[in-house]
Formats: sequence, C-alpha cells, structure tokens
Amino acid sequence: MRQLRRYQRLQLMMRLAPLLAGVLLLCGCADRKTSGPRILRVSVAADQEFRNRSDWEKIIRSRFETIGPHWERQFGIRWEVAVVNAWVSQNGVDAQRLCAALRGGTSGPDAIMLGISGQPAPTDSLGFAAPFSSVLLVYDFPKAPESQNAAILSHQLAGLFGVWDSATRPTSLDFDPQAAEVIRLTRNVDFQAGIRGMDAALLKRLDSLYTATQGPPTGNPVQVARMRAGEDLIAARSPGAALEMLRQAAAADPNNPRLHTDIALALVAVNELPSAIQEFRQVVRLEPQSAPAHANLGSLLTRIGNWQEGNAEIRKAVELNPRDASLHFTLASALLHTPGQYDAAIAEIREGLRLDPQSPVGKAMLESAQRTRAGVPK
Repeated sequence: MRQLRRYQRLQLMMRLAPLLAGVLLLCGCADRKTSGPRILRVSVAADQEFRNRSDWEKIIRSRFETIGPHWERQFGIRWEVAVVNAWVSQNGVDAQRLCAALRGGTSGPDAIMLGISGQPAPTDSLGFAAPFSSVLLVYDFPKAPESQNAAILSHQLAGLFGVWDSATRPTSLDFDPQAAEVIRLTRNVDFQAGIRGMDAALLKRLDSLYTATQGPPTGNPVQVARMRAGEDLIAARSPGAALEMLRQAAAADPNNPRLHTDIALALVAVNELPSAIQEFRQVVRLEPQSAPAHANLGSLLTRIGNWQEGNAEIRKAVELNPRDASLHFTLASALLHTPGQYDAAIAEIREGLRLDPQSPVGKAMLESAQRTRAGVPK
C-alpha cells in the first residue's frame, strides 16, 4: 500500500513538473524585467533659441547626468541621451503646439522624444508633457541656476508617467511621496501603446490617487490620456475605438466641452449624425459664447436639411466672431444650399474675402457662385 501511494505521488509530481516549470519561467521573466534598471533612450531636439547658448549640447547632457542617479535610485529607471539634433521650431505658439510639432527619434516602448526650447516661456509654463505619451517639451530658463533647470526637466519627465502638475515650480530633484508612488506604479508603461496598453486595475489605482486630491477632472492624468488617445484614434481614422476611449473619459468629466466635441466628430465619422448633433448641443450649452461651437452645430444641422436652425446657429457664430473669415465662408456655404438665399450667400463670401483677400476657399466659392448665379431664382 505504501509503495502504491509513493508511486501515485511520483506520478502526480511528474504531471505537475511541466506546469511548475512554466510558473518558474514566468517568475523568472518577471524578475528579469524588474531586477535591472529600465533604460529609457531620449532623442533630443533643440530649437534655434536654445542653440544660441554656448555649449548647448553639453548643457543638455549635463542635466540628464544630474537627474540620472535620483531616478535610478528611486525608481530603477536609467535615462540615456541617444541623439541630440537641431530643431527649427515655430515661434509664438504655446508649449502644447510646440510639442505636437516634434517629429523623429527612435520608436518603441522605451523611446522618448524631448524638445527643448529657448523661446520665452508663457506665464507659469515649464513645458508640456502628456501622460503615458513618448513626447514632451521643456523650456530652458537661462537666468535660473542649472540645478533648477535640471529639477524642471526631472519633473516634466515625471509627467510622462502620469504625475500631475504641482502648483509650484520645482526646485528639488526629489519627488513628494504621492508623485513617487505614481512613478513606481507606472514605471513599466509602454510609451508606444500608451494608455491603451495599460492594465485596468492600475488605471483605477491612479484614478483613485488623483481623486483623493480633489483636483479638477481636467487635471486627472488618466482622463487626459484617454482624451488624447481618442483624438489620436480619430486622426488615425479609427472612430469606433476612439468613441470607446472618449466615452470613458466623458463619464468621469461630463462637463468637458472638448470631450463632447471629440465624441461628436467620432460620431460623424461613423455616420451617427443625430447623436453627433446632441453632442454638439452639449458643447453649445457648456460654451454658449464659443463661435466654433455654434458653427459646428449649425453645419451639422444644415447637413441633415434643418436649414432654418442650422443657419441661425452659424449666424450666431458670425455674431460672436465677426472678423473670422472662415465663419463667413461657412455661413455662405449653408446659404448657397438654402432656397432663395443666393444673394445673401454671395454677400457673406465677399465679406469673408474682405477679411482674408487671399483665401483660396473664398475665391473658389465666389467664382462658383457667380458662374451659377444666372440660373438661380432670386
């Protein structure tokens, strides 16, 4: 009997051996993933204003050398400057638009693109970093000590891991306990996949950390990442996936007009026009003095044949911003398709061209309207 039991135990162990080996292999992979530092490679683009500084490339590398030990010690993350290139940036735009213009660099889950600008920073702006994305913009402050510029770089990089903005300009390389916890939680974020590749439980934890601060929904990094991911999906012509992401964000931030606008655009892309109109109505309700909000709603109403209300909405947009030539052209386009409104349409085109004489859209509209005017009843 004892020999039989020993034989049965031996057989059981033999059957479990492959499973145990697989578990050990998985554990080993996890250990290898976290045992050494995560190496993040940075491609740097420096604009002309920053390159006016002497030893500008040395300054960039020095800042990363300054922050490096702190990141590796606290989070097991090692920063490496892969390449430094010149960058011709647009002048007079904000940090977000500068960031959006950055192109190039290496791709992959561990690749970061950093733009550094020597342009005068807008009030209270240190740059722009969207959570769980691979691109950020940092301003240079030549009159500040290099220790503070390094601290600014460090805290802007933290924004990529979902750390929300602080109320004060950073002067220390150290992070407060809450920010440090966020970075540790998102240490292994895949910057190629962004929020779409992140675990739902992790996102819920981050959301609860931010909610505890009682900050506005517009500052919640999870919601910001969802909104931006939705917008990227719209640009990539994937409106169905965009809707899923944007609706998740809107559920937590229902009074965000930008989210309702994005959802409306995605709905138009999938030809759900009545639902899109309802979203644009929400935008008008939230921003009654927004000319684009009224123009968007009006244009879509005219698209489904509701000329009376649609034209009224576009006229409201023109009243709110009478010096915007594009709004006059939008109203003209609607009037051209409204019976008996050809003269009014041509008048709007002429007004738009008065404001923007070189507009190719306005010139083409006027030529087309004048060519067909003789056959249209007054």
